[in-house]
Formats: sequence, structure tokens, C-alpha cells
Amino acid sequence: MSITVREVWELKEFQAFQLVAGEKGLDNRIDAVGILDYEYALQDGEVPRKWTFRKYDFVISSLLFAKDRPDVLLKAVQDLCHDQVGALAVKNVCYRELPSEVLEYADEKGLPIFMFGRDDAYFEDIVVCLKSKIAERDNLELQEHRISLFLRGELDLKGQRELNRELLPNRVEPYRILYCFIRGENGEKIRDYRRYYLDRERSRQPVFYYRGGCFAVIYLAGEKEEKTEKLYARYRDVLLENLRMPPESYWIGAGEVHEDPEELLSAMKEAICAEKYAQIAGKSRVFFRDTGIWQILLPCWSQEWFQRFSRRIIQIILEFDRKHDGDLYQTAEQYVKKFGNIQEVAETMHLHKNTVRYRINKVRELLDMEEDASFDMQIFMAFMIDELNQLFKTDF
Repeated sequence: MSITVREVWELKEFQAFQLVAGEKGLDNRIDAVGILDYEYALQDGEVPRKWTFRKYDFVISSLLFAKDRPDVLLKAVQDLCHDQVGALAVKNVCYRELPSEVLEYADEKGLPIFMFGRDDAYFEDIVVCLKSKIAERDNLELQEHRISLFLRGELDLKGQRELNRELLPNRVEPYRILYCFIRGENGEKIRDYRRYYLDRERSRQPVFYYRGGCFAVIYLAGEKEEKTEKLYARYRDVLLENLRMPPESYWIGAGEVHEDPEELLSAMKEAICAEKYAQIAGKSRVFFRDTGIWQILLPCWSQEWFQRFSRRIIQIILEFDRKHDGDLYQTAEQYVKKFGNIQEVAETMHLHKNTVRYRINKVRELLDMEEDASFDMQIFMAFMIDELNQLFKTDF
């Protein structure tokens, strides 16, 4: 989970920096920071360089080595691009403006170059700031991995207790877990979302990144339950404060109220299941208690026995459609979505009711379930699992 040049530029410490070239490289990755100094310029072109930068470095320099020598400056920028650094930031000590050939080369190679004034930032502060933010990102990546192990039941007891205390700092008040997942693949929204992790000291509410979304802990201030409207207002405030994105940008799942801190695992799973149901149902926010039978399926649909059950039924239907150019799968799918209402299926598919009945009876025949009273239950379960397979890769 690396920092990007764009995210660095958005930090308050870099607000005075002006982008002068390489805009198309703003999403370059930044893993470390380095200083471009005399050593770089004193190397003869025929002699192997003694000092090179690492890939994805954020390089800072006053360009003293290239004062009044634009040819040396161009060679240095070419070498930086060869090293695949992420960006270059120049203090305008020797150059108020960079030579046009340098800017053109940086634009061509996608190397962002920033200019900043003598009093805008000190090298030491830049180095400390970037190292701190990169370390924070590394910690967040580790935390996400630990959360993943926790949810899958693969974290040892000591690790569970440590993570529990980390994610649930207030262990006295009742709490509810939200899981918020960003809608779509809009890059600008993703960048806005990730900005939070570069300015985490501003957060006053526990919020934790996980798989393109985040968990938020909502404390109920001694109340065992809150009215729906009050809770909605509360998590809207949390999201706007921490992530600076309106709740409408997410699918949001809300778990049940818990008083025991040791129930955190269940609380987090409830929130994820509710969020997944929100996607299925096309709703912006869902409480776990309102997910119906999905409360059973969502936590375990990807397990082998569920998959095998669904696959057997679905494959029999699809095989018939392939051989006979039929529409049994589509009809059975609508039958499940309309909860067995033949009239609604017929209207949705623009068919006569008898055609729908014929097709559903044909499915019964294929599955050898003409007289089986559990047909509806089994077909519903198989298609619900099939829908989950299409929407999601894994459960947790």
C-alpha cells in the first residue's frame, strides 16, 4: 500500500510545492526519500556512478551541483528517470525556473518535478515527514493482514487479544461495527479515501482499512440501542470527519450492538455481511438484522459444501440450456428473485404464465424433484450461492 506522488502533494507540508512538469506521473509510487547532492554531478560520464537512487524514491535537491550548468542538470534528470525514481522536488536556490529541455524530458518520461521556495520547507522536515508517512502505510498494510487473519480465524490467541485492544480502544461502552466499501472503481474517489491514512492524527474515531473499504467503530455512549435515524446521522459524521467522503459514496453494513469486547470478531463479520447484502439488494446501507436468510449464507457461502451443492444444481440447468438453446437458467433465476411468484416472473420476462410454469416444471424434472416439497428451498439456496459467486470472490 505505497504512497503516491499525488498523495504526497496533498499533505499539508507540501501545499506550497508547485508542479512544473510530469503531471502524468502523479500516481507514481513512493517508497523512500533521497537527497540529490554534489556526488551525483561529480561523476564522469565514462565512470560507473558511485551513487544511484532507488526505484520509487522521492528525490529532493537544491541543484547546487548544476548551478549555471543546464547540461549537467538535464543529464541528472535523465539519470533519475533511468533509476525510475517517483518524483523530484527542487528548492529554487539556483534556478527560479528550470530549462525547457528539462521540463520537456520530464513530461515525456512522466517524472513529476516540483519547485518550492527557500522558506516553504526544509530538507530535514521533508525527509522526516515522508519517512513517517511511508512507515504509517507499512503499518496499515500489516494491520490489514492481521485483520484478514483475524476474520479467517487464523490469528493466534495472543495476536487476537492484541488486535482486539488495538481496534477497540474503548472497552467499556456498547459498540456497533460499520463496514463501508467504496462504490465502483473511480480512481478519484479511491485517492480521496486513501488521503485519510496520510493524515491519521486528525482522526478521533477508530477507523481501519480493509480490502478497499474500512471498518468504523461506533460507540453508543452507554445506550444499548439507538434509533435508526440517530445512528445514520452518527456514521455520516464519522465518515465525513475521517474520510471526507459522503455516506452516499459507500455501501455500508452495520452489525449488531455488542457490549462484550471479546465479541469483536462477530461484530466485524456482521458488518461485512450486511455490506455485501447492501450490494446484492442495491441499497446504500443495511443492518445485519435486516438481511434475512442471507445471515446464514453470507458468512459461509464460499465453503466447499455450499459450493458443491449449488454447482450440482446450476450445472444441470446450464447443460440443458446449452444442448437445447433453452432459457431455463434465466427463468429459474427470475423465479428465485421474485420469490416464486409466477405472475411477476412472466411480466419481467414478457412471457405467458404457462410458459413460466412449464419451464419451472422442466427444472423440477431435470433435478428429479417433481414430487419434492423442498424444491423451492433448494433452488433458492443454489441460485443465491450462485449470485454470491458472481458478485464476490471470497467471504472474508
